[in-house]
Amino acid sequence: MFGDQTSTSLTPPPLPNKAITVCCGAFHVAALLSDNTVVAWGSNTFGQCTIPVVITPDLLISQLCCGFSSTGVLTSDGRVFCWGRCSPPSLDGIPDLGTGFIPPASGGKHREGRIVRISLGNKSSAASTDSGTLLLWGDDAFGRATSLPQCCMLTDR
Repeated sequence: MFGDQTSTSLTPPPLPNKAITVCCGAFHVAALLSDNTVVAWGSNTFGQCTIPVVITPDLLISQLCCGFSSTGVLTSDGRVFCWGRCSPPSLDGIPDLGTGFIPPASGGKHREGRIVRISLGNKSSAASTDSGTLLLWGDDAFGRATSLPQCCMLTDR
């Protein structure tokens, strides 16, 4: 969490380092700073501005992404960490992750390939792998997460 959290203002507090990437959720903003730290401000209703302790400067972040009420990062080794309201119960029964992370497979490689891009939406999210496979998770209303078989869900069963 960044700033004093006494309001839901999207006005950025003074940043300790240069912002190199920024993303916007519905009522929050997150930035990746030049020292490889992540900061977020605005509404923290679902914990989307509370950066998990596992997100440290030595974790090389290759992508920062905001969903409606979630925030996530993709690391250079293909691991995905999401926090806030990451998803409601998904197809394979995984509940809302709350403040937590999507467990990576061994070595950051999912069984469908190394994750190279992520996108967080309102109630569903997606990732793509180096093999071109799309991984979808979250709310399945309107078929958002069922265009692929369950084996392609971003889980480590």
